[in-house]
Amino acid sequence: MGVCQAKKQNQKPALPQKAQIEAKFKTEISGTQDVLLRRSNISPQEKKIFCDSIFSPNTEGNIVTSRQRNPISVLKIQNNISGLHTCTASPILETTSASKKYTIIGQHSSNYQISILQNNKTGKLVQMENFQKSNPDNEKYISWLQKVVLDHPNILRIIEIFQDRINYQVVSEHFHGNCLSDLIIGQAKVSKSLVSQIYEQIISAMQYLHSRNIVHGNLTLKSFQYIQSSNGGVIVKLVNLKGIILREEDNLEIIKLLPPECLYHQNLFTKERDIWTVGLIGYTLKKGQLPYNFSTNNTQQFLITIIKDHKFNFSKKKDLVFKNFLESTLAKDPQHRVDFETLLKHQFIKNHRIKKITQQEILLTNFISNKPCCTIQQLLLGYFGQEFNWEEYIAIQKLFSEADTNMDGLLSKQELIKIFSHYKKTEDIENKIQEIFQQLEVNTKDGGIDSTQFMSLALTRSTLLTQQNIETCFQIFSYNKQEIQLKGLKRHLQCETADIKYEFSQITDDLNTLNWQQFESIMKILLE
Repeated sequence: MGVCQAKKQNQKPALPQKAQIEAKFKTEISGTQDVLLRRSNISPQEKKIFCDSIFSPNTEGNIVTSRQRNPISVLKIQNNISGLHTCTASPILETTSASKKYTIIGQHSSNYQISILQNNKTGKLVQMENFQKSNPDNEKYISWLQKVVLDHPNILRIIEIFQDRINYQVVSEHFHGNCLSDLIIGQAKVSKSLVSQIYEQIISAMQYLHSRNIVHGNLTLKSFQYIQSSNGGVIVKLVNLKGIILREEDNLEIIKLLPPECLYHQNLFTKERDIWTVGLIGYTLKKGQLPYNFSTNNTQQFLITIIKDHKFNFSKKKDLVFKNFLESTLAKDPQHRVDFETLLKHQFIKNHRIKKITQQEILLTNFISNKPCCTIQQLLLGYFGQEFNWEEYIAIQKLFSEADTNMDGLLSKQELIKIFSHYKKTEDIENKIQEIFQQLEVNTKDGGIDSTQFMSLALTRSTLLTQQNIETCFQIFSYNKQEIQLKGLKRHLQCETADIKYEFSQITDDLNTLNWQQFESIMKILLE
């Protein structure tokens, strides 16, 4: 889709090209008001937990919306909130319920027991899991969380712990990924390159735990979640921290991944146990299924017998490096298994490691690849970036500030050419920038692209505009109702420009509301 941004004037007609685009846009998403809207997925129990919570609009958000944003203020924002996703201390047990600080938005798609919350003051998304106080094991887990500091990019970060009369409420960073087990649904196989990427991140997380003398011992494929990354790979995180403390000795899914020495001694938690399990997880992804043949009605004793008697045969592996890697992790003698620190240096990991592309190169590639869009879409993309890819959002702010050498809050054509020449050699870059300026209707002589426009073009849309993210934001903007009110959306996006109201008129016959189908179309059209 091209730009549907309206000129700041009262005239309805726009430029011919733009009018055609807007008409097409309206046709694509019109006629949907009468369609039944998607129901909210909040359970009655969750509503009860948050019955005392009053939603507070995001009046202190940090979306860059001003047409003349001073880059100094952008850096100030960055410094003020850069610690939101960084754990530098153990989480403190608060003596109040999470409902005093957060509003429930929905549920995690991979685990219905985890709620998605929004901070009432900052608007930031987090997730929360409840642990009943009546369970002594939960008390043990909460006590452990208050003592340990875990800060690793491949381990889910715990932010805060709250409590009410019945539950402890553990709040963690928002990571809306899918379980690794989803990769092999229907016995689908994962490519060797992707397996290597997953191995490297899992091993890095486990090496970090082992370096702190923490053994997990209860790993399964569902202990890890992944999302697509901007470089075509995946980002993997260990999300099951409670398994470190809350042991499950009779869990068949855990038993299936146990090493031989632990089959009859399931309370034996050693580093070698984790090494075997991680090796078997990767091998299962590559094979598309476990190497053992189980039926659905197998007893625990039958499972143990099959696993104990199984003999791995890697002699037919043509890839000798991969063969050696598997033999290093799946050796029956635990003393022959290679530790995680050594595995990170293994040639198999090195051979498939994605060539490092700088963050600036990724952002500038996005800038010339993404289609320019209208004001509403620009602001919404900025919101998505802030909520679902914080690191990239901050990196774009930094890059904008670096490029804006005269500090006027705008990037001129020459400033953009200069920043490209510094980070990314691109053929015919001058003409490509000229085309972007024309689509955005920016004067190339004395004008420039503002921070909101730059943000909307530089963000990695494919990782932001997932179905789950779009649904989550609709729930936020509509306050879990069936329609987004224009007034509420403007408040969320901190924008009072007349462009918003005019663009609403191009999307729907109702100038003040936006339904689910229309909102979904507005966002998904950005992926075309």
